[in-house]
Amino acid sequence: MPVMNHGYRAPQICRFCRADPRDRNLPFFDAWHGADLPRVHRGTWLALAAVMASLRALAPVLALPLLFVTRPAAADELECRVRGQVADVQNGVAIAGARVLVTDKSGLRGSTVSDGSGRYVVFVPPGDYDVEFVYGKAHAMNHVTVTESCAATLDGKVDATGEVIVIQDQKPPSVPAKPLNFRSRRNPPYSEEALDKDAWTRAWMLLDVSVTGQVTQFKFLKRPGYDLEAIAAKEVFDLQFEPARDEHGQPMRIWLVWGLEWPSNEWLMRMNLPRTTRPPVVGFPPRQMSDGVPCKGSGPMHLGSLFPTYRDCSTPDLSRIPKEPWIERPGLK
Repeated sequence: MPVMNHGYRAPQICRFCRADPRDRNLPFFDAWHGADLPRVHRGTWLALAAVMASLRALAPVLALPLLFVTRPAAADELECRVRGQVADVQNGVAIAGARVLVTDKSGLRGSTVSDGSGRYVVFVPPGDYDVEFVYGKAHAMNHVTVTESCAATLDGKVDATGEVIVIQDQKPPSVPAKPLNFRSRRNPPYSEEALDKDAWTRAWMLLDVSVTGQVTQFKFLKRPGYDLEAIAAKEVFDLQFEPARDEHGQPMRIWLVWGLEWPSNEWLMRMNLPRTTRPPVVGFPPRQMSDGVPCKGSGPMHLGSLFPTYRDCSTPDLSRIPKEPWIERPGLK
């Protein structure tokens, strides 16, 4: 495990891992955070779990109570059956219509949609796979190793409720950190450049949250541009968290991936929304109004909309964690 120059043991990240990806005792959690999660390197001791209860209305919550890998009776001898159930982690209600994608290094190996009881089956040969679950804005990912005997089991739970990911060593806290002063409907302030260029942009940052719930330092995993970096820094340093707690009830230091978004000011005006207000949650299943705006690079604009534009659908680049410098809290000794 690497030791940072601040004198503490830093949470382990993929670059330094030596764990065997076939180790079934390795805890592995993942969570939705407001954008598609990049695949995490197998064998890492990354624990990811969303903790923003205030954003629970943004997306249904996915849970994978138990993922079984068994040999199908009538399938090819080299194929195994990956099966499981997708459910709401808060009330256990099965989620029908969730997309299930099974991938390996070569790409997509199988996909399906969960049935009315939330169950699914995908046939794949033995190997190492990432299993991704997608429903509305909620994404979750787990890893499974399918052996030649097809005898493998993967337990996993995902709380896909907001835009925060917990990253810490080995296993997640028993009680996740909770933001105390975060307002989910509020947009961060805009810079003059962002307004002049009518930017729709996003920032992703890795926060170091102390045992007192204070953000002591952060790294940019994706810069927003448009002269918004100083605004982003003030936003995260103003945050205060109820500290995460371990299995003994003791407060613990954690790393969080935190996202900020600046929607197009002109688009907000066309939607009769003030610049200070995030796009509301609408429809069923619940989704943000802005979800109908195409992502940059995804294809042609929706020219029939009130204000054709593109939005920033970028994801946090976790490979930047060991490369980016820490930005320390002003006045912190």
